[in-house]
Amino acid sequence: MTGEQLMTTPTGRVLLYALTLVLAGACVSCTGSADPNLPGTGTASRTAQLPPAEPAEAPEGQWIAAWGAAPEGSAVAKANSSVRNIARVSVTGSQVRIRVANPRDSSTPLVIGSASVALPEETTGADVVPGTVKELTFGGQPGITVPAGTDAAYSDPIEFPAEADRNVAVTLHLPSGTNPDVGGAQWNTSYATPAGAGNQTLEETGEAFTHTLDATYALTAVDVLSTEADGAIVGLGSSTLHGANSTRDHHDRVLDLYITRNQDEVPAGTRKGIVGAGMSGDTLHAAVDRFDRDVLSQSGVSGVVVWVTNDLATRTADQVIDDYEIVIARSHAAGIRVYCPTWPPRAQSLGAWRERVKLNEWIRTSRRCDDTVDWDRTLRNDALPPTYKLGYFSDGIHPNRAGHAAMSEATPLRWFATHQ
Repeated sequence: MTGEQLMTTPTGRVLLYALTLVLAGACVSCTGSADPNLPGTGTASRTAQLPPAEPAEAPEGQWIAAWGAAPEGSAVAKANSSVRNIARVSVTGSQVRIRVANPRDSSTPLVIGSASVALPEETTGADVVPGTVKELTFGGQPGITVPAGTDAAYSDPIEFPAEADRNVAVTLHLPSGTNPDVGGAQWNTSYATPAGAGNQTLEETGEAFTHTLDATYALTAVDVLSTEADGAIVGLGSSTLHGANSTRDHHDRVLDLYITRNQDEVPAGTRKGIVGAGMSGDTLHAAVDRFDRDVLSQSGVSGVVVWVTNDLATRTADQVIDDYEIVIARSHAAGIRVYCPTWPPRAQSLGAWRERVKLNEWIRTSRRCDDTVDWDRTLRNDALPPTYKLGYFSDGIHPNRAGHAAMSEATPLRWFATHQ
């Protein structure tokens, strides 16, 4: 097994991280803060981005990415405020840990003074169930300073009853006077306090959280220690997998519906965590550059659904196929299966439509992907193939709620049930 392959397995990541600590005489999280005026925190760097080593007698189960988001600059937190992120986990488990990021294009440290996890009272809103709030730590410290350019910094695991297809609330206190722009590409509402509201991480009522956010802030993964799942599937996509034109806070995009199918149709022990890594406006060519961060680095990944569908506005089918080949090669080197839906109907020029037909034929017949699903056939109007069926139409580019349901139903169950 190569070093690159070793890095993509949970056991390998822990072994390599432990070796790094021995050689460097380091600690899992250093104490101190980048700013002496801020609370004492751990410090994360791009060279220490892996989860903390698990204890010698680890609890039963496997760490699975149960929720995830691709970080992008679309959410700003106020000075000395708190943010209550809402994330819908996809597998049940006994422990959780969170992952935060401060993207490469940021210029400001992400200072987390304290953090907590709780069960929300309702499907929307910032209230949490009384008695469910639990404090999180980072390397044994209550907070962490995450330098700009850090793709991943993990909290310590804690006992917490995560339940599949249910939200969790992850609250971060941000004591600094300035905070980086670190949004997560998710189609759900999170909540924030005004500037100066201080530490609200242990508050059970949502009264202080008077502002809404269209995306999570800094949170890029919720991992669950689970015996019900044996892997995770990441949806590497553009606006549709991001959630465009699904119903906000109703969790009815295709990736959300995968969670329900896992619970209803797949036996415990072989289910899959579902991770969203959609980014609006993205191309497959650009997504290759974020593949390590948003796919390979997630915990327990066993498969990736590749559906980034904006390239044909400026590129040819052959060029897009070249990018598929890169994703396939890197996935297979990491032991990850690649699932390829065909590209959907959409409003395009005739030339681009012909390129889409060529690309879809390659997806269907080349056998380069490990499995395929014909979402083009599911969604298209056969009387006018470049367009959607009227029942699945939203804006000419994205499927509506019924279209998302049809895409989920068309997906082979073996994607979720098979041991990878």
